[in-house]
Amino acid sequence: MQVSRLHGLLAILLTLAACGDVTSSSDRFKGSAVVGGYQVGWNKVLKTNDPASRTPLFFSFTPTDTGASGVTEANWQREAQRQNVPVEVVKRMFNPPYIYPSSTGGVASCTAFVIRQGGCRHIKTPSDAEKVSLARAALQTSATCRWIGYDRGFDTMMRARAGAIATTLWARADCSSPPLPRDTS
Repeated sequence: MQVSRLHGLLAILLTLAACGDVTSSSDRFKGSAVVGGYQVGWNKVLKTNDPASRTPLFFSFTPTDTGASGVTEANWQREAQRQNVPVEVVKRMFNPPYIYPSSTGGVASCTAFVIRQGGCRHIKTPSDAEKVSLARAALQTSATCRWIGYDRGFDTMMRARAGAIATTLWARADCSSPPLPRDTS
């Protein structure tokens, strides 16, 4: 499983555990858009006490620049040889923004441990202000939810509960029915 999918799955599982009574969201209230060098994804948390006009959304940010890792074709070939599989299989196993050349000449994943040890500095993480701007811009592509503002206290509380401080953002949106016109401001 790719590292970014693992990070995303872990963040969602932690969020579900932290939020209590939630269920998976319908496709109507989730989406993604490429904005400012990031794939920005969002998803609605269901069964909250909030009205639809104040729907909590969970945002995640994945860099789209896959070339900064330093991994070369030789690294891919070495890793494929080590695992005794075709190079194409190895490339599907790893998520390009979250990899680096391993000490054996192959490819390795940027795990939380590696990042804490100072590795994988090529992975850019947006600042909180950048996340707000990216989330707002991404949500403008949604036909079902409209950005209504940012509440730092709500975001801080939800990110702390989810345990994904650096890679997520929480904001409320108006996801009332029927679909709303897009925010052009």
